[in-house]
Amino acid sequence: MLLTNQWLDKLAASCVDFEARGMLTRGAIRIPGRNAEPSSIPGSAVVEEDDDDEDTVPGPRVLAHVELAKTIAQRKVNAAELARKINQPDLIQLIRSFLYEQLLPHPSSDSSSSGSSPPRHRLPFFDSSISVYTSALATFYAPSDLCGTGGMRRERIRAISSWRGGAGRYDCVFVETDPAAQGMLGLDVARVRLFFSFAFRGQFYPCALVHWFSRTDNRPDDDTGMWIVRPEFNTDGSHKAAVIHLDTIRLFTKASFTYAIP
Repeated sequence: MLLTNQWLDKLAASCVDFEARGMLTRGAIRIPGRNAEPSSIPGSAVVEEDDDDEDTVPGPRVLAHVELAKTIAQRKVNAAELARKINQPDLIQLIRSFLYEQLLPHPSSDSSSSGSSPPRHRLPFFDSSISVYTSALATFYAPSDLCGTGGMRRERIRAISSWRGGAGRYDCVFVETDPAAQGMLGLDVARVRLFFSFAFRGQFYPCALVHWFSRTDNRPDDDTGMWIVRPEFNTDGSHKAAVIHLDTIRLFTKASFTYAIP
């Protein structure tokens, strides 16, 4: 998998070089794992931050973390209006469930894809405005690709409705849902649909709206040695979604979800 990621990085760099030389039409190649679905957030297509997806981080080794991009694509967005524009009708309900878990944590209540949800009457009322971002930055230790003094790398996770003038790009991530479990059993796979933040009762919350994937088994595939995952859907056919805190994102994955994880 590490070699595959290196090859993908080299292919991406070659695409940039070929475009500069006029040898390749922009948008002609789709990179695996960055599937797009319809979405329209006004203004998000023109705020792409830096064009670089990854870089080395100077300095000593530090704990891995994820933070929102410095540039805000939209400020003071009404949550109900945003829900309509991104075709996520239950966005406010998901935010309220997220706040319930943040303010009143219970052992059986987390941001996993388990499907359990608290009674609606117990959820905090939410009417705050939202700030929307098109990306977040993941900083982590990369022992397989040591660079800089501490071996730290930074990669940009994107959720944007139009990438480089073409279709949208919605990257996939690993989300920690069971700290006590080992490896993939403690992680769930999700595709980021939206990065956003808001303030509630004096507290700042950096969040992501995600669509969940689920493992097809509790162990890797016997033939490929890879974890097989597939999108999760509700009974009405809609994607199973959740609002999660950025702190629960553990790793940005470039894997191609057809649908295998090493």
